[in-house]
This record gives sequence, C-alpha cells and structure tokens, in this order.
Amino acid sequence: MLHQLHEDYFQLQRIAPFDLYLKPGIEHFPDYHPALDLLIKRVRLDAPFLDATGTAGVYAALSGLEEGVVQETSANALAVARRNLEAKAYAYLAAALWQGPPGRFKTVVATLSGDKGNARVEAEIAGIYQALCADGTAYTLGHKDQGAKRYESYLERYFDKVKIIAKDKGWRLVQVSGKREQEAKVNRLAFEVLGLKLEAEPGVYAAGKLDPGTAFMVSTYDFSQLASKRVLDLGCGYGLLAIKAALSGAEVTAIDDDLLAVHSTYHNAKTFGLDIRCLHSDVDVELKSNEHFDVVLSNPPFHVAKQVRLELPHAFIAAAFKHLKIGGEFVFVANKALDYEPLLAEFSYWEMLASNHAFKVLRAIR
Repeated sequence: MLHQLHEDYFQLQRIAPFDLYLKPGIEHFPDYHPALDLLIKRVRLDAPFLDATGTAGVYAALSGLEEGVVQETSANALAVARRNLEAKAYAYLAAALWQGPPGRFKTVVATLSGDKGNARVEAEIAGIYQALCADGTAYTLGHKDQGAKRYESYLERYFDKVKIIAKDKGWRLVQVSGKREQEAKVNRLAFEVLGLKLEAEPGVYAAGKLDPGTAFMVSTYDFSQLASKRVLDLGCGYGLLAIKAALSGAEVTAIDDDLLAVHSTYHNAKTFGLDIRCLHSDVDVELKSNEHFDVVLSNPPFHVAKQVRLELPHAFIAAAFKHLKIGGEFVFVANKALDYEPLLAEFSYWEMLASNHAFKVLRAIR
C-alpha cells in the first residue's frame, strides 16, 4: 500500500478542459486555480514576461506567449511547469519574487500568498517592484478572505497607479504601474525558540515561532539518542528538528519542497557551525533510491493552500518507509484527528509515544 501511495503522489494527471498537467501537492489540485479564467481574460501581456502565479506553468501555457520565465519556490510546482511548457521556450527560476533578476520584466503576473502571512506578501510586493522594468506593468491576484484589500495599500507604497480591474468569487485582480522611488529590501525574520536563535525567510511555515505540533514532538522525543546516526528531516521548515538532531551529533539531511525553507535551514545550520545537507525536493525526489537513514523525523504537512489534502502526508510516510534502514525508526507528529495508523501496518512495529488534546507522536520501526 505504501509503495502505491508513493507512486500515486508523483503521478501527473491531465486536467480538463485545458488538458494540462497537475499532481498532488500543487495548490488547488485536482482543479486548476479558481481565478485562472480571470487572469486569461483580463491580463494584457508584453514580453519579457514573468509568471509568478503559482499555477505550475498552467497560466503561462495558456497565456499565448511562446517564451517567458516561470518563477516558483515549490520544487513540485516547478517540475510540473516544465512538463506543461515543454513545447515552449520558457526558462525556469527556483527563487522567490524578491530573489530574481532586477528590472528585467515588462510584465509580472503574481498570486499573492495571503495564506502565508503579511510578511510574505510584503516581501512578494517588494519583489514585484524589483522585477519590473521602469515602464513595466504588474498584475497581482489576491483573495478578499486572505487580506487582498489590505495588500492593495501595500502596493501603493511602490506604485503610482494601483487599479482593481476585475473581481470574481472573492478574487481581486489588481493592475499596477509607475514605479516610485522606493527601497525594496526584504529581511529574514529573527526569533528564538527553545533557546536557539534562528532566522527564517518570510512565509516559511511557522516562521517566528514554535508551532504546537513540533513543540509537542520535541518535548516527547529524546534527541540525545541520535548521536552518530544518519537522520533525515523530511519537510524541514526553518530547520528546528534538523538542527536539534545535528547538535546531538547526528549526520543530518534536511529536505523541503519550499526553497525558502531550505534556505532558512541552511542559514541556521551555518549560524551554529553545523554541516547539514539541505535539499530542495518534492518529498524524496532528490534522494537516491538506495539512500537509507537510521532515523526519519517529520511534522508532515496536511494542508495545501489551507485545504486538507492527505496525498502529501501519505507520501511522507511512504518515503520514510522507503528510505529507512531495516530496524530504523520513523518518528513524527500528527494532528490527533488524522488516521495515519493504518498506513503504519507495513512497518515491523509501531507505537504512539505520546498524545494530548490536539496531537500525537507516532514511532514506527522499519
């Protein structure tokens, strides 16, 4: 069963009516972005064009332009974009909006990540400003339930002209132009958890705090037993589990689909003088098939764009099974309501280490 779940997660699916590809882990899967039609009908594109819509290349494929740049922080979305645009002359940039080449694009089309917080959106708007050439035009897409109206005031800091050109089902499409004289600087967020001074890029999961699930796992699990072991932090976020394991003497690999999480983990590891191997990877894609670990640690995500989607955590469990040595252990925290236990039947043994009103920490032996 775990092998099949792993295979299913990576299976590309053609989605009607455009017959383009999506897969689990992509936002809004198994459907296209709900505002895709709004973008197609109302945005006027001039080259050079930057697609930062987060649609895995779908918008670029339907844009009518044969070339441009697709920018994504998700390894998953970037890989699917390559498939959707394989017949066109597009370039692909694994970076956040504020990390790309400055002043290069005549048109930028971007979906604001309101679900990832104000700091992320402020950074994205600064990135749009940086990416546009002096006479360029940008289009931003945001949802009213995720702060779109508030973010329009952020746009006014950077642009003379800010105009709402379309609304549909809560989505607001804004056209901006006329770059003001403005400094567009984006900083990592500095914070302290468990006595560790850390930093995270804007919008990385739980940036600036210790999320309650990870806190419960850390309070339950004895990291000192990881000395001299090969450890995989699957879905590393800003790197707390990886850093605690490395500080305990483990040889650590940390992977995440979000490039900004990988950057954050790498930066924090260097701050502590730790040599953590950091990989930008959709689940275990960047691991060798014969690569195995003594311990896999994880707080598997089960939300994609604020929707509960279990394909991703199921793939995490399957990947842990695949990459554990015989006798190795998988330790992870989960929402108490999520029924992952049947998937652990393929392990030789599993147990619940601890539970409280909201979370449970599970341990499974390969």
